[in-house]
Amino acid sequence: INERIYQIINQLKEYKKNNATPFLLQTFKPEQEIFNLSLKSDFNKMYDDEIEVREAFNYPPFNQLIKITFKNPDPKIAFLETQKMTEALEKQVLKFISNSTNKNAGLTLPSKSCIVLGPVSGFIPKLKGQYIYNIIIKTDLDIKTRNLILSIVPSKDWSIDVDPISLI
Repeated sequence: INERIYQIINQLKEYKKNNATPFLLQTFKPEQEIFNLSLKSDFNKMYDDEIEVREAFNYPPFNQLIKITFKNPDPKIAFLETQKMTEALEKQVLKFISNSTNKNAGLTLPSKSCIVLGPVSGFIPKLKGQYIYNIIIKTDLDIKTRNLILSIVPSKDWSIDVDPISLI
């Protein structure tokens, strides 16, 4: 989120250059470093801070995030189907990771990780009469293995977003 804040503030500053009125920034947390970095346009420091946080939490570019979304008009079905899929994905992950070599597919997975998180209701839980639930996968698996794990997700009523712009 810090990089988005940095980008917006710098875009506003750029837009403001042509106007003589002062640039004011109102926030509930002025002590946060991102505001000072943005106002100074210190991209290198912002990048260094952001990349350190991303590495600590295994966010991209150190891992890949995958957002799997299910929509259904019935909230109970939406939750139960997403819960079943989460369990199925966890089993699928264990199938590939517990064997360091999958002889059938010729895959080797040395010290790789894959975490399945969810299910969780969408940030906007109901949209156009559909209840939304998400599953998030955080992984550093190779593309072939990742796709084999994701192959159990049906295309009807499900969507898979690899490297989503937003998780909400």
